[in-house]
Amino acid sequence: MSDVFIGDLPAAANLADGDTLPLDQGTRTVKATVAQIRAIPPNGLSGDAIHGGTVTAFASTGIADQATSRVLTLSAAGNVGIGATTPPTPLTIERTDGSPLAAQLLLRNPGVASNAAGIALQVSHPSELTNYAPKAGILFQRIAPTGIGSFKLYNRMSGDTQGYGTGDAFLTHNGWTGTLAFTPTGGTSVAGARGEGQTVLDVLTGSSSTTTLCEATGTGAGLPATAIRVQKNSVTGRSINAAGTVNATGLDYAEYMEKAVDCGIIAKGQLAGVDADGQLTDRFDRAHSFVVKSTSPSYVGGDALTEARLGPPPAEPVSAPDEVGSEATKVFADQYGAWMDELTAWQARAEAQRARFDRIAFCGQVPVAITGPWSVGDYVLPERVNDGAPGGAIAAVAVPAGALDEACYRRAVGRVWRTAPDGRPVIVVKTV
Repeated sequence: MSDVFIGDLPAAANLADGDTLPLDQGTRTVKATVAQIRAIPPNGLSGDAIHGGTVTAFASTGIADQATSRVLTLSAAGNVGIGATTPPTPLTIERTDGSPLAAQLLLRNPGVASNAAGIALQVSHPSELTNYAPKAGILFQRIAPTGIGSFKLYNRMSGDTQGYGTGDAFLTHNGWTGTLAFTPTGGTSVAGARGEGQTVLDVLTGSSSTTTLCEATGTGAGLPATAIRVQKNSVTGRSINAAGTVNATGLDYAEYMEKAVDCGIIAKGQLAGVDADGQLTDRFDRAHSFVVKSTSPSYVGGDALTEARLGPPPAEPVSAPDEVGSEATKVFADQYGAWMDELTAWQARAEAQRARFDRIAFCGQVPVAITGPWSVGDYVLPERVNDGAPGGAIAAVAVPAGALDEACYRRAVGRVWRTAPDGRPVIVVKTV
């Protein structure tokens, strides 16, 4: 006999409140209105739905009769709990199980097609979910019926019509495809305390490590703007261990040298002097040695703009999670504004300090500004020029190799090797 609603039995057609309703397995007194009887399915909430009724609160020990503890709760607030007796969210799932195979939630798509869409978690507006894909969300997808799966991230314009198959970034057994960008207001940080020298990030090819990022507690890296800033291991003093060459497009090796207080601007490729204090000077009479300013360095040492000279930059304030427009948010906005002012002032001090240093070439190739004629093979020497200021200015002149005596050779800063595309002579810097 198929299931029928009690209110649909022929014997219930003319019942009134308190009447006796005959059933196949005996009789029972019905203490409800006929309308209420008609709303009750034969097996509680199993069957055809709730038969047009409204459930405001519900708790069950399980759909099966053998259940001994509550497994499903629908609170008066509309929250559903599975294994949770007081669900605090629209859906709360609780399970206490120490097994490594235990799962709180299992979602399946038994479709057999390749690249079948798996489970999509949409975080965009419902109107943006069309026949194509979520415009912002996460997708778990199987690449082949019995093969591997992929994890895809979506972040698209609302009019984008690409399907689920193409994610903005996705992870498979071959690694990431696409670009992962981290753009929070205060930058991205990876925090931890594994210990100095311990691996924080390891990039693998198969099972072989190709690039390893280790924790370091040493300091001293320069503070001016850069693409990557790397500190050092406090024990070994090392920042980078490389198995191959370190390639750069520059042509010379340079070091920062501090300028004397009254030293003017030194242009790239211009000669300068070194005074008795080891500082750069543009006065010929004060110099005991002469150098040339770097033009395109591949390596620069002596970066003196560190925290030891400038002090650390102001620390960015940390925002505490709070409601938008709350008092805590307003306080943080004020702190952030003050921090920006302090950072601007600190950067101005750093720029003022940077102007006191110049990069000087100690080896390699440098284009040089020479006064007068020159030829490939000539040596380049400093020459005193009377510019009306005390001490005389410093100029560069070329001397043929055949006319060079020992004293001139000792003062030479380099030898012309070739002509640069812009017509300037390129010298190879002569070490002292």
